Parts: sequence; structure tokens; C-alpha cells
Amino acid sequence: MRLGPAALLMVLLTGCSDYALENQSESVVPAPELALSANLIDFGTQADGATVSQVLWLENVGSAAMSVLNISLEGSSAFTLTIPEKLDLIPPGERLAVALSYTPINLDESASLSVLTNDPHNPTATVQLSGTGAFPEMTLSDNPLLLSTASSEQATEDVLTVTNSGSVELIIESIILTGYGFSLVEETALPLLLEPSETHEIPIAFSSASPGTFDGQIWFEDNTVTGLSSGSLLGVNAVPVALCSSSDASIAPIHGSTDWLGEESFDAAGGALVEFQWSLVARPDGSAASLDETVGVANRYNFTPDLAGEYAAQLVVVNEDGVSSAPCTTTINAVPDQNLWVEMFWTHPGDDMDLHLLRPGGVLGEDSDCFYDNCVSGGLDWGEQSNDIDDPSLDIDDIHGTGPENINILVPEDGTFTVVVHDYQFSTPNYYEENLVTVNVFLGGQLAWTGSQPVSGEDSYTRFVKVAWPEGTITEL
Repeated sequence: MRLGPAALLMVLLTGCSDYALENQSESVVPAPELALSANLIDFGTQADGATVSQVLWLENVGSAAMSVLNISLEGSSAFTLTIPEKLDLIPPGERLAVALSYTPINLDESASLSVLTNDPHNPTATVQLSGTGAFPEMTLSDNPLLLSTASSEQATEDVLTVTNSGSVELIIESIILTGYGFSLVEETALPLLLEPSETHEIPIAFSSASPGTFDGQIWFEDNTVTGLSSGSLLGVNAVPVALCSSSDASIAPIHGSTDWLGEESFDAAGGALVEFQWSLVARPDGSAASLDETVGVANRYNFTPDLAGEYAAQLVVVNEDGVSSAPCTTTINAVPDQNLWVEMFWTHPGDDMDLHLLRPGGVLGEDSDCFYDNCVSGGLDWGEQSNDIDDPSLDIDDIHGTGPENINILVPEDGTFTVVVHDYQFSTPNYYEENLVTVNVFLGGQLAWTGSQPVSGEDSYTRFVKVAWPEGTITEL
């Protein structure tokens, strides 16, 4: 019998459908699948010495038996794990109990539990653990407590306020002062018991037979986590005192700034301060940052770090009699505020090095390459179009010095970026010797890679690393 066109089409479609269903059923391979009863377990706030327990269930919601290969715990030793004696296969639809315990040994604690199974889609599952210890905590009103006298004939006293900022009773068993010239005005009845948020005032006196600055300590034997608390004392007699600080202790390099403050400095003898001598005594390798050397003003405003890392500024004040204070030092930390931050600096000036960052699949010299010609303060549209969070920016292009230069991206597109250094030929007198170039790569504000290479040869290109995002893996080239 000859089939008509419509009937023939129906037979072909039915046959194809049956074939597809048969092959689809053959392609489904039974597999285990792990489901955790929780991804975060918080044991709450517990008193010192108390132990609390919780159960984590490992359930197999897949279609084949699941093998639990390993269970491990990393982090605070306040958490303990009881692994079943035998990690048998977990049949589909069944579950295994894992016992977890927490005994506080500190204020805030955390750990991570890892479960390794033969789940093909999620072989390693993690559970975050947290807990808080109910301990007393001591806070001091002034640290250091400053006590100042104008002459050796004078004595002074001030009050140090102790506060229990913890969640249970604070018990102070003993109070001891150390350091020249310091004494307790009156004895405190011990043991001293302070409920949470309760305070107690301790009067402290200072006197000295000779001019100078004197350091001291006050020590408390107590029931805090460490069993011992302390505070600093600073005694001053008839000399100038430099007091220094910063307006922001942690800022972003290039994009942030801080003020170095010395306006609270004074002369204990009552005279005027005529000089404020600021100097930058520590900065990251490769930094060209500096401080204004004007001595007649107390503060230095709008200091911008040019590299990530720690900076330390020192202040010495001078009174109208020409007497200098002991130095005061304060520090800040510059932490990148972009997810991808690449820095470069080099050893010898007069040799223009240019930093290049190629996007995934990028080509040198094109718009897929961020460098001085197209990327200063932005200008390129990478990743999602018209969305600037994934666009690169070259903030500094140094020509005659030794850098630094940096390129950064707030949220990079997915893929592998390449960091390249170009020894530019025409902007400076040719420098033909080897020049050591250093590159730092920060991911998420943390230093992920640093390395140095000698670069020589005008107009040469040296590849340093490949950076895979979001994996965060870095491959040296």
C-alpha cells in the first residue's frame, strides 16, 4: 500500500519521536546528589565552659548510592566534629547524621566544614560554622592616659575609667602600675566586680623630678579571655609633646586620601609650638608619595597613597625655646577598592615603562588593550556594553620617574587577562641597561601575586602574568 504524503509525514514524525525518547532514556545515568540540612550553623552566644551540639544531616536526593569520602573541619578549635564510625554508602532517599559541638574559647569564632562525596555536580560541599563566647571584655576610657605637668614642682592626676563591655560579669583581681612617676591615688577594693556596661573610675597621679616624657602601664588580672588586660600611661614634664593621628586609617590607593593630624600636640611647660616637622618614614617599595615639608602648620591634608600597602608618618614638634619633642608615629593602610588592581614600578628613572592589561582575547595596541594611549582615567568599554563597572582605568602614567603605574577594574568580566610591560622608546633618552620591573596583582583587595623581571631593549614587550577571573588563578609567564 502506498502512503499519501500526510500519512508518510506522520509515520516519520512518530518514528523520530520514539527514537528520541528511547535515546533520551538511555542517556539518563543514575547519579547521587548531596543535600545538606544547613549551609550555615550558628551556635549562638554561649557561656564560658558550656558545650552545645547540633546535628548536620547529609541526605542523598539523587538516584544512585552516594559515597561519603571524607568530612573535615578547619578553623577555630572551639568546634569539634564527630564522624560516624563507618562512612557507608547512603542509598537514594536516606541520610547520614554528623554531630557538631561548640565550646567557646574566644569572643567570636568561626570554622568551615567540608564534605567530600561522589556527587558529580558538587563533589565538595561546605558548611560555615559560627559561635560567640559570653566573656567579659574590658574597655578603657583613654589609652594611653596622658598626665602632664609644667615643672618638677608640680604633680597631676587624672581618672581612668574602666568599662565592662562584655556580656557577663567582669572580675578584676589585682591592679598594678609600672613606670617611673605613676601611682594610684587611692586603693581599689578587690576583687572588683563589674556587671555588663558597668564602669569604675581609677584615679592615677604623676610627678617627675626631671623634664621628659615617661611611659607607663596599668595591668589588670581579670577573668577576660586572656586573663590579663592592660592600658598605657604617658607622663610628661615640662617638654613639648607630639600627638599624631590620621583622619582615616584605611583608604584606597589613588582613589582615597587621608589627613595627618598633629593639632593636639602641646608644650607641657606652657610655651608655644613653632615647628611641626612631618616626615614619611615608611612606604611600600616603589612608592613615590611624599609629605609637604612646611613646618609652620600642624596638619598635612589630602595625602593620597600611590601604591597599596602601609605608610607611616612621623611628627616632631619644636617649642619656642628650640626644644624638640620625642617623635610620634602613626600609620595608615592603603587597600585597593577594586576587584582587579595591577601595579607596576621599576628601578632606574629615565626609562619609560608602560603597563598594559589585555582583556580576554585582547590584542596589543587595540581597544582590547588598556594602556596610556586609550585608558587613562577610563575611556574603554569592556564587558557589558555601557556598564562602567567592568571597564578598565589607568590612573597613573609615569614617564620620567620609576612609577608607579596602575590599572584597575571594579568588577572584571569573566575570562583571562594578560599583564604586559612595554619598554617605550621615544619619550625619554634611551636607557639600554637592564631595568628591574616589579608587578603586583591584587584580587579583591588582597595581594595575590608579586614578581620582578629584568627588562631591556627599547620597544620590547614583556609578558608577566595571566589572571583568570572569577577563578582568581594567576599564571606566571
